[in-house]
Amino acid sequence: MTVGKEERSAHKVLVVEDHPLFREALVARLGLEPGVSECLEAASVQEARRMLLEHDFAAMVTDISLTDGTGLDLIRRMRAEGHRMPVLVVSALDESVYGERAFRAGAQGFVHKLETPARIIEALHAVLSGGLYLSQVVSRAISQSSSRSPGESGNGIESLSDREMQIYSLLGQGQGTREIAERLFLSPHTVESHRERIRAKLGLRNSMALVQSALRWSLEEGGLLRGADPDNLQPGDSESDGAPADGVQPNGAKD
Repeated sequence: MTVGKEERSAHKVLVVEDHPLFREALVARLGLEPGVSECLEAASVQEARRMLLEHDFAAMVTDISLTDGTGLDLIRRMRAEGHRMPVLVVSALDESVYGERAFRAGAQGFVHKLETPARIIEALHAVLSGGLYLSQVVSRAISQSSSRSPGESGNGIESLSDREMQIYSLLGQGQGTREIAERLFLSPHTVESHRERIRAKLGLRNSMALVQSALRWSLEEGGLLRGADPDNLQPGDSESDGAPADGVQPNGAKD
């Protein structure tokens, strides 16, 4: 659903995306859109924060998974620093899990990367006009979250914090503790602590079960490798061989 009336003045937009091919294509497409005066790009959280200080953007379009952090962290930081421009999240991650988290962080829209370019353009105009943009999937997730009793965090995946969810997703991509630590600029000990908390929250027996669970989620829910059989997967995480110590209407998009 779109809300509000977009101003006629030209807008400068920042695209934050770590995949060069998708970033360049999105920047080129948005640059052709009437009302967009300039479309600049950043490949990381650090680069985006620098550009936010140097330019006056009307809106930001960001992915969630970035090389040096997450788009959710970036949104929280820019809000804390006083940046008020609307944010549209465009991500390949499961919108039923990350959509509600994106809005909670301060985004105004969420579009899955499998959507058409026209849908992304529609979402950008919606947030530029001061409205919100969310699919039926995200709307339902927000509704379910709002209906929970105070203090109730939900079960399973819903109980994970954003950082735990990030690490769980990377485990599902076959990354080990050292790789995750390097990517997120954390110590291996910190990553192991997060892994243990995730394992406990999900009620899994050991580290091997955690990696298998993450792989299955990435396939079945994250949609990273649609059509593959998760029962035939073998975790490639060499560090996991041993068990450690114990009100908005949807826009009408299809589910």
